[in-house]
Amino acid sequence: MDPLERESGVSRAEAFQLDRVNLYERLGEEPFRALVTTFYERVYADPDAWFRSIFAGRPKEASIQNLQEWLVQRVGGPKLYTKRKGSPGLIGRHMQFSVTSAAAERWLEHMEAALLEQQDAIDYSSRQMLSCFFHHTAWFIKRGLESMRNERKLSTQTGPPGKSRS
Repeated sequence: MDPLERESGVSRAEAFQLDRVNLYERLGEEPFRALVTTFYERVYADPDAWFRSIFAGRPKEASIQNLQEWLVQRVGGPKLYTKRKGSPGLIGRHMQFSVTSAAAERWLEHMEAALLEQQDAIDYSSRQMLSCFFHHTAWFIKRGLESMRNERKLSTQTGPPGKSRS
């Protein structure tokens, strides 16, 4: 088991089982809009200031639009996110956020609760696929950001390749 699988609790096979079915065709767009809206209602009302501060200065409506368009695209729907914002590269898109283990866990708590609230619109099998994907993705982002920040820190300490500091 690799470190990402260990941290997320989800194997790669489980995380990407949603690639075997087009959830957009199965469910349509509205359940994803409702899921993301419910999720961000919870996030922006989180009782802990440290978690809410991650999203400070970003209008809730913009956050909803970004995640909803990205998620619809990721599950087989139209590429609205890419058309509007360009590359959906998750690590680069999250560089400005402080994604710690605690933040990833809290993000997942809110997403799991939002998934449960959508049980009438999103069938059990689809919710399970989305849950596995979200768990893997949250920890992928957290680990990727840590890695990039460590590389940047190292490069500022050692200077550009081929140059040594005296």
